Amino acid sequence: PPEAAIIKNAAETAGFGNVMPTLLICQTLTTAVFAIVLFIIFKGYKLKKPINALSMKDLEKFSAKQIISLLGIVVMMVLLIGFDVNIALAAFIVSAVLLIISIGDDGACIKALPWGTICMILGVGALLDIVNTVGGIELMSNAISSVMSKNTAVPFMGVSAGLLSLVSSALGVVYPTMMPMSVDIAAQVGGVNPVALMAAVGIGGSLAGVSPLSTGGALILAALGTNTKDFNKAKQNKEFINLFIYSAVGLLVIVIVSAVAFNFIANAVYGM
Repeated sequence: PPEAAIIKNAAETAGFGNVMPTLLICQTLTTAVFAIVLFIIFKGYKLKKPINALSMKDLEKFSAKQIISLLGIVVMMVLLIGFDVNIALAAFIVSAVLLIISIGDDGACIKALPWGTICMILGVGALLDIVNTVGGIELMSNAISSVMSKNTAVPFMGVSAGLLSLVSSALGVVYPTMMPMSVDIAAQVGGVNPVALMAAVGIGGSLAGVSPLSTGGALILAALGTNTKDFNKAKQNKEFINLFIYSAVGLLVIVIVSAVAFNFIANAVYGM
């Protein structure tokens, strides 16, 4: 997936290879805890049977256009894995071909895109690129490390990444910006594994990414708008607030789990 490619590239640029096994263990643990917390919050234990459950008999058969669209995903994966094509370029190529052969309605596709969020993410990405060019990232690393200790560094990085992900893209902004910072901060703080900091950044960016002001949350709202009947303004506002709540819960989970386990996992799996 693109997340793994970006994190792997950022870590290798910082001089750390093969970090994905450590990050995967940390991600699995945090996601499991997050799922349990949401299960309790939404009282999933009270659910006796599925609500509005569908049987296979109720499902319509795939149409020809739907089958071709699914094959487009396969073609995109072949381009990505077999020919090392950039995932964004592969997606654009497949999408363009599908539109050219009238598999999808180009007007409806364009209208369904969350343009406001896209422009915001691009703007934040451009701004952070300027900040990095003028030395702002190094200044930020020094400022963050000055208020950290070896016990608070990992959860602090997770929360920082999560807060940044609330209003920007984890892929385009958080990971490329904060992954390289992890090495400098670990060196300045001392007693903390830089890979644990990278794990905190990766997971903080992903769990908080369901914010409606981030890419994940924007895609959720777009999906609800196209697949939910009578998705009016009141329902949009309700889901907008709910997504912020989910992000806040995710940040709390990151603080607790990362403080307890990430440095131990990084030392055990990756070592130093």
